[in-house]
Amino acid sequence: MNYPDVFADIGNVNLFSGRVILRPEELEPLPTELIGKPDGKRLIENRLDSRMRYRKGGTEIAILCAENQSDICNAMPVRDMGYQYVNYMDQIKHFQGKPEGKKAF
Repeated sequence: MNYPDVFADIGNVNLFSGRVILRPEELEPLPTELIGKPDGKRLIENRLDSRMRYRKGGTEIAILCAENQSDICNAMPVRDMGYQYVNYMDQIKHFQGKPEGKKAF
């Protein structure tokens, strides 16, 4: 799923009922390691399966993440929320011009 063409195919089928919305040339693979302090005290490293930046016409539209599972895991939605929290905090730091590891607020 870390190849833009594969990610686009899977995303279009699952998100857009097969309509071609995501195009490989509009997707950019991003690092899958996210490091953050969700409790404000200790660093936690998360590893996502796949993470892509979606740009259209030069404008960043979204960061898309996908996780693969072979078995049912009832905790996955909560784990995914943690991944997204760290992802959003990275974006806030980026837009505020803060170097990695510095507090955004």
